[in-house]
Amino acid sequence: MPYATDLSRSGLTIDYSRDLLGVYTDMAAFYIVQKRSLEILGYVYTRPEYIKIDENDVLFKPDLPSWVPDWRYRIDVRPLNKTGIVGPDYRIIYTPCPGTLVGAYTSSDRSLFIRGFVVDRISCLAPPGTTTAKNATELATAKAFLREHDPTLAFTDEEFLRTTTVDADYRWDNEERTHCNIRRPHPSTTELTGIDRELHVERQETVQHVCIFHQVGSTKEGRKLGLFPHAAREGDLVVALSGGNALYVLGPDQGLDRERGEMRRYQFIGECYIDGMMDGQAMELLKKDGGGEGGVQSRMFRLC
Repeated sequence: MPYATDLSRSGLTIDYSRDLLGVYTDMAAFYIVQKRSLEILGYVYTRPEYIKIDENDVLFKPDLPSWVPDWRYRIDVRPLNKTGIVGPDYRIIYTPCPGTLVGAYTSSDRSLFIRGFVVDRISCLAPPGTTTAKNATELATAKAFLREHDPTLAFTDEEFLRTTTVDADYRWDNEERTHCNIRRPHPSTTELTGIDRELHVERQETVQHVCIFHQVGSTKEGRKLGLFPHAAREGDLVVALSGGNALYVLGPDQGLDRERGEMRRYQFIGECYIDGMMDGQAMELLKKDGGGEGGVQSRMFRLC
């Protein structure tokens, strides 16, 4: 550190009075605001049992702001961009908002103001027990649930498989019994049935490092499949954030803010995967703004 000439020595002073939760908040804010990276949001896990609903139907998480990972608990949750990569290094595989940079700042009340736009809303969610590609029975149950509760939703088996594994596709060599993790091409359901138990277990472990604590569902306007955090609820917003490498779920706003004239507040629930919206397609919604009907506007979200 003494040789880091581009750093301010005053900024290296240790503050022993800072509480642990304050350190967590400062660290998350540093990566988002100063480093302009939203990767740390991929480590946020909102525990469903910690979500409480008051008389105003407000979601909140105690102790920490909803956008700050709670490192007091050891939970093996990783950003969606680490899908299929076993080692510490990984490449960016999702670019919902290509060519954009993170625009964010924090306030004294620990709110995070961050630029983005609404992509859709969650329409239907399969039961929590039918998630994360655990086994064929649970996947079949989730698939049947969606088709029964959302009859207008049309999807193929391949699209369902791609969504429940957040597009972590696999190719293997049957002769040498080796396989590697790739994003494309997408294997068909028939090709996956021939995988032996050892490769099947490896595939499950790799996928669940990322897909754990998620549930499959659908969106309201786009009629698309998605993999959402356990704590997500029907009606929650699906948003794209500038500079982000995933899509994100925000909980309902707090109505009291409008009475005080403040900016509407949201709770950050976690990252999500929307099939067919992870490679820049969401930007088409912005392009429609001003040039056609159905466009959306970029805005600042206040996350508390």
